[in-house]
This record gives sequence, structure tokens and C-alpha cells, in this order.
Amino acid sequence: MERHILEMLSGEEAEVEGDAEGSYSSRMSNKSEKNMADFDGEDSVCEEELAGLTDHANMNLHVLAHSPEKSPIRVDHRLSACFKADNVCQPGNTLLWDLLQDDKICQLGEGLALEAEKTLCNLICYTPDKEIRMKFIEGCLNNLANNVSVVVSLRMLPKLLTSFRGLDMHHVTHWADRQHHMMTHFFNNLKTYTANPSKSLLLYTHQMQVQVRLHFLSAVFSPIVSPNTFKLSIEQVDILWECLANDPECSDELFSWLLSQTKTTELHALKLDALRRLYIHHLPSLPPEKFSMICLSLFQQLCSLNNLLTTNMDGDGNRENQNVGMDHMWKIALRACNTDVSMAAIQYINSYYMGQNLQFESQFVWQCMTHLKAASDDLTTNSSGLEEASLLCVQRALLLMKTHIETFRRRYAYHLRKWALEGKGIGSHSAALGDRSSTPVRLIVQSGSSSERCFLDMLSTDYVADLRAEIVKWCEGLQQKR
Repeated sequence: MERHILEMLSGEEAEVEGDAEGSYSSRMSNKSEKNMADFDGEDSVCEEELAGLTDHANMNLHVLAHSPEKSPIRVDHRLSACFKADNVCQPGNTLLWDLLQDDKICQLGEGLALEAEKTLCNLICYTPDKEIRMKFIEGCLNNLANNVSVVVSLRMLPKLLTSFRGLDMHHVTHWADRQHHMMTHFFNNLKTYTANPSKSLLLYTHQMQVQVRLHFLSAVFSPIVSPNTFKLSIEQVDILWECLANDPECSDELFSWLLSQTKTTELHALKLDALRRLYIHHLPSLPPEKFSMICLSLFQQLCSLNNLLTTNMDGDGNRENQNVGMDHMWKIALRACNTDVSMAAIQYINSYYMGQNLQFESQFVWQCMTHLKAASDDLTTNSSGLEEASLLCVQRALLLMKTHIETFRRRYAYHLRKWALEGKGIGSHSAALGDRSSTPVRLIVQSGSSSERCFLDMLSTDYVADLRAEIVKWCEGLQQKR
């Protein structure tokens, strides 16, 4: 009985499973047929769309092939009506330009301001539209004329000028100066700034303000940006000197710039008259006590150009101006507060007089004695507190004389020894004291053509020129015996 029941149950389960499987597959089959029916005709639609796109592309290519001068890009007429090249520097037209102006740049911070400036320069310089670049040049010059956003404008101007190629740069530079008074605005702004530097933006230090202005001048007076005939006038050089030469913080920036102009032939900011004015008038007007190493290097460079700078000057005036440089060099050597400056000036004076082939030795001695006497008089007449400067002057004058005598003795050692052997020597009291560091040396000299010998007693501190004089004197004696 149980077995029969189990068989019946197993048969029913099999039928149920079969019905279930059959019904599921039939349902799926019906859905599949329905879904596939939904896609009927879609292949034709896709083919029609692809064909339409192909025809449209072919039509565009056909238009471009037959009319290459026309751009396929459509410009919004409303946008073109609002944009005008004349207004690119007006507020509200160029975002980066607006952000770099004085009223907003402080909100950016130094790093972000530099990035904005760099990005704006790249956008302007690489645009093919020359009119836009020239409008930004006008905008920078307008800022310069109004003493606003000066640092940004002066940093951008050289980049904008060099964005033009070839001779266009020279033409644009002349255009900026003649029509928009570039250099006039620059020097007016320099006078305004140096009159009261505290009014400038706190974003820039005083040194940065000066450096930006001098870098601008270096760029403008380079051969790439301007022709060799484009130079500073005497009046502009005077303004530059008056504004910066006595600046306790940035005077060396000016002297360094002037030195580069005098040493580098490619830079042409200074004409001959300007160099002459610096050499004869401006540099000698500086207190010798305040000379720095850079200022001294500039002065030495101009002294080396003395013949060029005083060639076309008249008679007595020429003779007087020739001594201006060396007269002030003496004061620097004896009075400079900086010891390195004093030693460098002393070395230059010695080299100068040694290079004149004994023509100005009497002048050298006169200068030494004059300054020594003046310093001695100051010691006896000046009030307390000034003795140190006078004593320093005496010390350096004696040092200058000592180093000059040593240099003279090294250079003319042969002649001095020869004269001494002939009984016409110039003795020195220091020789009688003896040199503790020297040791006696005995040399045996024999002639190559005879068996004659001589014994020479020398010192280890003697020069080769001294030995040469001894041998020449001995050989002359041998010839006289023969």
C-alpha cells in the first residue's frame, strides 16, 4: 500500500515538474518571439541614419574643399558685437588683466599673481592678432603714465615687445616711445616712486620695485628690442642718478646696471656723453667713504676708458679732467670705510702708475705727501672724535707708499741691482736692518766658454732679476779683462 502511494506521488511530482518546465519554456519562448518582433525594421532605420550622417559629412568636406578660406566655425554675432580690441584693457573685458591691477592683485597673493601674470602673457604673446598685443602695450603704458600697476606693466612690456618678430620689434619700440611716450612715462614714474616709496603696494619690496625698473631698461636697450641708435638722453641719465645713486638700500642695483652697460657692447643705453658725465661729474660727487665694491668697479671701468672719454675735450679742461678719476681714486683708497674697497683702490693706483713707465712717479710722490700732510694737520686741528679717520688716512697712505715701493722694486729689480753694482744705487734704510726671513745663499757661476768662475753671495729673498744683474756685471768684467 505504501509502495503504491509512493509510486503515485513520484508520478505526480514528475508530471508537475514536466508541466512547470514546459510552461516556463513556453513563456520564455513567447516573450522571445515578442521581443524579437520589436526589433523588426530597426536595421533599416539605423542604415538610414548612418547614410544620412555620411551624406552630411561628405557635403561638409565638399564645402571645405571648394571654399577653404571660409571657417566652418560659427561666431555668435552677439559675442562679436560685445568684443572690441580697443576695449581689451578696459575693466570688465579681460579677467586676468583685471585681476592683476593694483585694486585686486593683493587679494591673489604673490604666487597666484605670478601665475596669473604668466598665463596672461602667454595668451597675449601667442595670439596671431597684432592689434590685441599692441592694445595691451598701450594698456601697460597707460598704467605707467597713471602710476598704477607699474610692476606688472613693466614686467609685461618686454615680453609684449619681443612677441613681434624681426624688425617689427624695433618699429613697435619706436612706436611705443614716439606715439605713447614710453620713456617719458617711465622716468616720470621713477621720480614719483622714489619721492615716496612708502605709498607703493606692500606686495613688492623696495628692492623689487627698483630691480623691475632696471630690468625693464636692460630689456628695452637690448639689440633685439631696439636699434643701436636708441639711447638714454643726458637728462634721463641724470634722473636715474638722482633717484637711485644715494639710495642706501638699492644704490648698488644702479651701479651694477651701469657697470653692465659699460662692459657689454651689446647693451646700448649709454652714449659716450653719458659715460663722460658719469665719469667726470656724477661718480666724483659721491663721498669716498661710502663707496662700495660695485661702485668702485664701475669707477675703475670708467677710469680705464679715460682716454676715450677725454679725447675731444679742450686744452686745460682736458688736462684737468684727466686727473679727476685718479684724484678721486686716491680719496677712496685713503678714506673708504670698507677695507676691501680701500685695498682694491690701492691696488688699482699702483697698477695705474706702474703702467705709465715712470712718467707720473713725481705725481705719485706728491699725492702721497699731500694726503699725509692733510691728515697730519687734521690730527692737530680737529676736535675729539675725528682722530680715527685722520689716523686711518695716515696708515693707508703709508701702506700705499710701501706697496708702491715694493711693486717698483720687483718690476725694476734688474736695473736697481745693476746701478748698485756700478756704485750708483739707490739705498734703502730697510736693507740695513736686514730681513729676518731671508737666508744667505752662495752661488758658483762658471762661464761656458772659459774656466773662469765667480762666487756670488745672494739672499733667498732676492729676485731672479738680481741674479741676472750680478751675472751680467761679472761677464762685463771678464770682457774688459780680455
